[in-house]
Amino acid sequence: MKVFVRTLVALALFALALNGAALAQDAAHKVRAQVPFNFYVGEKMLPAGIYTFAFDGVDYNVLVRASDKGGAAFLLGSPEDASTNNLVAVTFRTDGEGVYVLQKVQGPDFGIHFNAEKTLAHVVENQPPYATRTVVAELVK
Repeated sequence: MKVFVRTLVALALFALALNGAALAQDAAHKVRAQVPFNFYVGEKMLPAGIYTFAFDGVDYNVLVRASDKGGAAFLLGSPEDASTNNLVAVTFRTDGEGVYVLQKVQGPDFGIHFNAEKTLAHVVENQPPYATRTVVAELVK
């Protein structure tokens, strides 16, 4: 039974990895941003650096991949309004004490939102009023 469970878990992880690789290749939208602080994608913390956010407009899965450090994370999102100022931007929720969580990615013709409040509630003991911080990004072809 142990071998069966291990095999099943290994297959599930392999399928998830393939899905992430396919997403990176077939993404309808790719955004690159230099994030100057450590941040959470879901419950995974990524270090400051240059990141590509790749996602499609169908199921709103996003692959966040570091350009230089090789770190990556996969997250499920929800549709969001496009940016109103024609800029491409990545927005983070913050507790003001150095904890940043990916909240949304927007461009002139797309938007995707993530449940940052759930992650902040998980990683921050006291529930302060949260603020946002936006990083200007660029579209990647």
